[in-house]
Amino acid sequence: MDDTRERDPDLLRMRWDMEVRFLHSLRIELCVSSCPTNPDRSRTPSPRSSSSPWTGTLRASRSPRPGSRRMARAMRRCAAGPAAEHFHAEHVEADAVHEQVVRHEVIGGLLADEPAREAGVALGCAATDLLEDRLEAHLHRAWDQGRSALRTALPEP
Repeated sequence: MDDTRERDPDLLRMRWDMEVRFLHSLRIELCVSSCPTNPDRSRTPSPRSSSSPWTGTLRASRSPRPGSRRMARAMRRCAAGPAAEHFHAEHVEADAVHEQVVRHEVIGGLLADEPAREAGVALGCAATDLLEDRLEAHLHRAWDQGRSALRTALPEP
């Protein structure tokens, strides 16, 4: 986005409205009643005002996933070479370190300073898991059916 428009009140309000609708839909989907309620729309939105769920998505995105471990094994099975094997094996270890930094320093620090944000962080974690599970299911369905997972398939070269 153009730096001159980054803090444009109209764009911030639009983003705010989109986030409110998105969070409302997630609350319904996840059956969560203890997460943040609709914010006061009379004031100018601030990036920090809805940061709790997004902090939760950070935690979820930095949690170890079986993908890196699977890739490391696949590189060994396919004889991709020591560099490829090493890259993915290191990635598994790096993911674990990143997860600890996010849990203890980022999220732990936020919740130590602002314990009322706990429900929002939990919502972000649950929402990320839900959306990643849906994406995974969509990809596997498409691949099992021998078709593109994109909404509109790319044209043939």
